[in-house]
Amino acid sequence: MEIRKLEYKDAKALVALMYAMDEQTKFMLYAPGERRMTVRQMEESIANQKHNGSVMFGAFAGKELLGYILGQRNTLSRTKHKLYIVIGIDQQAAGRGLGTQLFAALEAWVATQQGISRLELTVMSHNQAAIALYRKFGFEVEGESHCGLMVDGQCVNEYFMYKLV
Repeated sequence: MEIRKLEYKDAKALVALMYAMDEQTKFMLYAPGERRMTVRQMEESIANQKHNGSVMFGAFAGKELLGYILGQRNTLSRTKHKLYIVIGIDQQAAGRGLGTQLFAALEAWVATQQGISRLELTVMSHNQAAIALYRKFGFEVEGESHCGLMVDGQCVNEYFMYKLV
C-alpha cells in the first residue's frame, strides 16, 4: 500500500471513488445521485492545496485508489487554526488498516504546518468502526447533533469530534 499526497493526475480516480462510495455506504454525507463534483473541479481543488493550506492524501494499491483523507483549512484569521477532516475508504478495502495509514500521513503533515492547533470531523453516532479509528488517534466527542442527518427518512445523530495538536 502506498500513501501519498494526491496530485492533479489523481482527480479522475478520486471523483470516481467518491461517487462509488456514495453508492456503497450510508456513512458518507452524500446520498447516491447528490454529488455534483466534476473531474475539472477536483483538478482545481487539488491544484489549490498549497495556496489554501489544505491537503489530500490517497491510499493506492498499485494504480488503484482505495481511500482518501482530506484536510480542509479555512483562511479566515479566526478559524485558520482548524483543519476539518473527511476520510473515505472503499468498502471492499475496509479493515486493512488504510484508515490508520491515512490518519498517520495526515498527522505527519500537520506536524510540519504552522498554525494548525485543532483537528475536527463529524461522524454518524452509530458508525462504531470510524469512531474507534478516530479515538485511536486521540479524537474526543465534543458534542452531538440529535437528528442532525436524515438517512433513508430516519433521524441519525451525528458526533462532532476534535483533537487539539
